[in-house]
Amino acid sequence: MIFKKDNEHLDWPKYINNNHYMEDERISIHESAYVAAGTDLGVDVYIGPGVTVFPRCSIGSSSVLKPNVTLGAGVTILPEVFLNAGCLVDPNVTISARIRIGHHIHVLSTPVCITGSRHLCCWFEPGVLAIGCEQHSIEYWLCHYSELGNYYTYSDEEIAEYLKYIKFFAANPCKSLGRVIG
Repeated sequence: MIFKKDNEHLDWPKYINNNHYMEDERISIHESAYVAAGTDLGVDVYIGPGVTVFPRCSIGSSSVLKPNVTLGAGVTILPEVFLNAGCLVDPNVTISARIRIGHHIHVLSTPVCITGSRHLCCWFEPGVLAIGCEQHSIEYWLCHYSELGNYYTYSDEEIAEYLKYIKFFAANPCKSLGRVIG
């Protein structure tokens, strides 16, 4: 059963699940969001307008779900994940900690990530690689890695490290893990 914030069957905000009280934790759920009963929420979670969270989901601390995000049943979001507006995450996908997913991305399966010395490097959409908060095609990364690294004050060693990751994903493209919606 999916509950709306003002649903009379839910003692809001004390309980959102059977695991623990929420009244002392900092959780923001927009009134138009729908969250399934039993959803496990960490602290400092923001759930924006029009978000739908299906049963058996878990959302880690300090995660943000922007407007119109949909989490299929059984999705696990680890801490500090940022899902931009319109993201759709298929059932039983796990999103690793500190991942930022761009607008209107349909995540079909668990993203492939490399934990670099400074940021995560993640492949979750055919031909698109995310490093930190930047998300571009492999071709773009290969042409502009140094410029972007300098912009974000990466050291020469860090730029060389991330170029290795970019080249790895270019040489070993992952199967379809996601796609742009629309």
